[in-house]
This record gives sequence, C-alpha cells and structure tokens, in this order.
Amino acid sequence: MDKNDTGKEVQGLLTKLRSAAEVIKKKIYEADQKIEALLNERAMISESRLSKEDFMQYVREDIQRRASEYPIRMSHLARNTGFPFSISFPQLERNEKSGNLQSFPYLDGQAFSNGAAWHVSAIYWLFGEQIEKRFSDALDQFDWPESSMSPDERRKRIAEIDQELEILNIERDCLASDLISTGMTQ
Repeated sequence: MDKNDTGKEVQGLLTKLRSAAEVIKKKIYEADQKIEALLNERAMISESRLSKEDFMQYVREDIQRRASEYPIRMSHLARNTGFPFSISFPQLERNEKSGNLQSFPYLDGQAFSNGAAWHVSAIYWLFGEQIEKRFSDALDQFDWPESSMSPDERRKRIAEIDQELEILNIERDCLASDLISTGMTQ
C-alpha cells in the first residue's frame, strides 16, 4: 500500500469519524432541547397557582398538624397527674361555690392554671375550624384560577418529568462520553 492509498484511507476514516461525531452532537443537541422543554414544563407546573380549594386543603392540613400537639400534651398531663380523675369532687365543688376558676388545662393542655398559661396548639385545637373559615374569608379578596391542575395531577406529572429527565440525562451523558472518547469535542 503506498502513501497515497494510506492517506486516502485515513482521510476516509476521519470523514466517517467526523460524520459520526456530527450525528452524536445532533443527538446531544436534541437531548438538551428535550431536557430544557421538560425543565420548563416542570417549572410551569410547580409555579402555576392552585385553585383556592386546593390551597385551602394545605391550610386545613397545616391547622390539623398544629393542633395535633394539644391532645398529646393532655395525655402527658394525665400520665403525670392522673388528670382528669385526680381532681376530686370536693375540689370542684369548693371552686364552684366560691366562684373561683377551675384549674383546667384549657389553653395549655399540660398545666393546671386559671387561664394564664397557654400553648399555641390549644388555639388550633379549640378554634381550628374558625381559623380555617376566617382565613378562607380573608383569601376571598384574591383572584384564584377557576381551574388548575390538582395537586395529585401535579405530583404525577412532575414524577413523570423527573423520570424522563433522569433517562435523558443518562443518555446525554453517554453520548457526550462517546464523543469525548473519539477525541472530537468541537
């Protein structure tokens, strides 16, 4: 084989290598475009406003979480003192007849007091429905979308997008690695 044939053969191989690199670059570009579109869709889903009813569901759950400590506090009190059965009939009667306040843990759930001690969980436990209603009334001043993607639909689509992104990123990284391994990075 003479130098001319070897040069033509090398030139042919380089042409094929460049063509293959261009195909890989095109696939990387296409993957990048899909990734960008999916990221934009994900951001749009994440940032679009909820309906008022869906928003209020989060409010209700938050109020319940905040209130949930109150019965726990009361069970600690019962475990430590025997409440409510440790309060005797004569004690109750004495306070009632004298006009004194009963030492019940209304606003604390854990301490006997005449009302001076309070814990924020008691507010949510005792007045949660009123808080929800009044908060909802205050939110009526804002424009809420009449229809929007529900939280369940959002979670489902975001999970699908995340799965697609994971696959696309793996494919893209493999293509980039293949391209780098050829020495063609431009």
